[in-house]
Amino acid sequence: MKALVIGATGFLGHHVMRRLLADGHEVRVMLRPTSAPERLRGAAVERCVGDLADVDALARAVRGCDWVFHAAGSISLWTGRTAQLRADHVDGTDHVARACQATGARLVWTGSVGALGRPHPDGAVGDETTPFDWPAGIHPYGEAKRDAEASLRIAAAGGLDVVVVMPTTTFGPLDENLSAARMIAEIDGGLILGYPAGGMTVAHVDAVAAGHVAAAARGRRGARYVLGGDHLTYRALFAMIAEGIGRRPPRIRLPRPLMRVLGSGGGLASSLLGRDVGLNRASALLGCFHLYYSSDKAIRELGWYPLPARDAVREACDWYLATRGHRAA
Repeated sequence: MKALVIGATGFLGHHVMRRLLADGHEVRVMLRPTSAPERLRGAAVERCVGDLADVDALARAVRGCDWVFHAAGSISLWTGRTAQLRADHVDGTDHVARACQATGARLVWTGSVGALGRPHPDGAVGDETTPFDWPAGIHPYGEAKRDAEASLRIAAAGGLDVVVVMPTTTFGPLDENLSAARMIAEIDGGLILGYPAGGMTVAHVDAVAAGHVAAAARGRRGARYVLGGDHLTYRALFAMIAEGIGRRPPRIRLPRPLMRVLGSGGGLASSLLGRDVGLNRASALLGCFHLYYSSDKAIRELGWYPLPARDAVREACDWYLATRGHRAA
């Protein structure tokens, strides 16, 4: 198969590209003019230039491809990034979908469990059917992913061949923009002094990349698949990270009222500084719940399997320690 990867210089897109090449597929990548091409050094891929807003470039990039993997777009829980999030994930996804529909290419779209809601009762395990139930305006990333997926469902009814994959929080090497690895950096820097009451499902980036390819090959048209792994409390996850980088784990449990105060303070700091400081109302709220999601559907229908969270975190920590000085420079 010939595959286009949009977002190949990003964390997940890069691993999807590598998995496709390892499986013997022909790969084309679309790069923004500002992308860092050194991430692709040594990769036997065809390159083209364009971005999600350039519909003509997207049409050229998709032409001749059997599969299109759309794994690009910013990630932030700060409301100050709402406009950018919607441009990337809602408008950009619509442009990619139109290009795929025009050629008949199968689109594998990287969604997110952020488009799902809270499993009830807290501590239960959700799945692809768990409805989005976060307060309006507080979770801009989840809302953008939810709305983009709603648009894809309409396009699928009109003939688009699309499969949605929904990764959980993903750890592994090469997380240059410090997505999940931001937690590693903050524990390393002594910025995380306590742990919230909730938890999350942790995925290994290699497994998530394999899940993308499995979805292209075997996913049902119009279906959505959670790609996750082990369910960890924040206390357990932070202890695992601290062990991986040789630091003391946070030992103070942060109750929900305090998390709300800290989230409001972090949001104010982001607004004053004009950048996302990481802690905000959304991240504080999400941290208070056990956001666990099952991958049983992907295991059953795609023949896919998760990898251990401990391996994912260890490999992410090893990569972080090996590149820490380089990034600081």
